Amino acid sequence: MALALRHSARSGFRPVVWTLILGIAANLGLSSSASAAGAVQWTKSTYTVKGSTIEIFSKPITAASPDSGILRITTSGNNLWFSENGLARSPIVKMTPTGLATAYPLPTLNAGIEAVTRGPDGNVWFTEFKASKIGKITPLGQITEYRTPFNPLQSVDIKTGADGNLWFATDHHGIGRATTTGTIDFFPIKNNDTQPTALTPGPNKTMWFIEWMGSNVGFITPSGKVTEYAAGLRGFSNSFGIAYGKDGRMWFADPQHHRIGAIGTNGAGLTFYRLGAGSTPDSIIAGPDGNLYFGEYGSSGAGRIGMITTAGKITEFNLPAAEGAFPVLGLTVQGGNIWFANNTHSKVGMLKLAK
Repeated sequence: MALALRHSARSGFRPVVWTLILGIAANLGLSSSASAAGAVQWTKSTYTVKGSTIEIFSKPITAASPDSGILRITTSGNNLWFSENGLARSPIVKMTPTGLATAYPLPTLNAGIEAVTRGPDGNVWFTEFKASKIGKITPLGQITEYRTPFNPLQSVDIKTGADGNLWFATDHHGIGRATTTGTIDFFPIKNNDTQPTALTPGPNKTMWFIEWMGSNVGFITPSGKVTEYAAGLRGFSNSFGIAYGKDGRMWFADPQHHRIGAIGTNGAGLTFYRLGAGSTPDSIIAGPDGNLYFGEYGSSGAGRIGMITTAGKITEFNLPAAEGAFPVLGLTVQGGNIWFANNTHSKVGMLKLAK
């Protein structure tokens, strides 16, 4: 493997930039054909909540296929993709909208896949929290892993930017960038007390982030310049959600203070929309209908899916108590509906939106 580290200074906050240049995949020893165990039909249960249909798909639990939480979820083609975190091989699962699931075990043992996203190359990309790698999986299950400068990587989100690159947040107080051919850059955030968590593409090819340990939201340009705005989070917000709304504002979850926030892309107009004391929103995405949808822990532990309009009107859907604890962290849009993952158990849900 050819390895080159480059140190450079940029204008503004003058970050240290590490670039990891990887050789061709054949020389890496990091590419493998995943061995899938075959498709398994997950069990579907259908409920009506506040006049809306919610479907829950549950994995058949066996000794060979134990229960596990699902952190993040994404779409590619007509399928849903997610990882079952906590299992030794952290399998990446491809599931059809009807619940037919195929699991592909990761080559690296105990890597701990934290986040997945649809890449610009048609593959699904992921971060390995406990290892030093990011990776990709093709629609047919071919997995390739790329090493990063950090071990463990401790990356909690990855998203595709409008510049055609993959951007990932990491607990190492910065933002990483990877090309689809395996060149990796890292841009530290000037405030070393911050840990960026959630990412989302914004206007002008920017990538926005929210800080877990800090009190800011911010964005990074394709060249690596970082701008931060105070978001009134007052430290340790524990948020894993930020999204770009149709109103041109950045929306984010603030679970510690039971609220959803919005701020202009110029840092102005910070506004909060308060939820009930038992509502703890962790994640948020822009829906196909122009509203924002968020996942949360319910006060009873059952969990909720919430909707907020850009005018601030909030609707919450309690997830069925029959499904047990259902804390929601991962959200995505597929087929015009909102799909969500259970952070504690091997369950995936869908909130059907009116067409």
